[in-house]
Amino acid sequence: MRTLQPEQDAIFGLAIGATGTGKSLHTRRMIPRLLRWSPRVLVLDPKGDYRNECGGLISVGDTIRWLASDAPGIVGCMIVSDIDRDYIGRAIWKYGSVFVVADEFQFYGDSTRFKSDSWRQIVTMGRSYGIKVIAVTQRLTMLPKDLLTNATDILMFRTSCNRDTKSLIDVAGDSAGRVSSLPRFRALKWGEHPELWEA
Repeated sequence: MRTLQPEQDAIFGLAIGATGTGKSLHTRRMIPRLLRWSPRVLVLDPKGDYRNECGGLISVGDTIRWLASDAPGIVGCMIVSDIDRDYIGRAIWKYGSVFVVADEFQFYGDSTRFKSDSWRQIVTMGRSYGIKVIAVTQRLTMLPKDLLTNATDILMFRTSCNRDTKSLIDVAGDSAGRVSSLPRFRALKWGEHPELWEA
């Protein structure tokens, strides 16, 4: 069961960039290092891209049992539907104390709201319960506003969407305006834990 934990360990990271800019590749390389931030890492993978880094992918049911067990390690789960995302979100909220990497996070909500209350709770209050998150997404402006306002760290890859660039400038300052001209596999870091993004 989740318990209150100090917020100085709070991490809510966003990796943002257009398709093919390197955000998922970079995130895959980071996964083993995330164990230094939490003994439990859960990768939510809609396409099977993280299979090797997780030693395979397990079912939603097995993932929920793992969350309930408090067993350490890295677990990957294939998430393909809103129902899967909701079940996993509820389990993460219930059990807490896990570092979640959620790829293709644009499927977890839209610009007005999260599709599941559990994900809204994880984003807005999870830090108080030891839930750390890295949300990997292509488009920032497709996500609920809660996401950006709760971010502690952002890794910005190239984006060609002017609205995304403007949102990043609003949070990270004028230097974020360079994201539209970054070369492939290059990114800008912003936030409280720059070492988080080491791959």
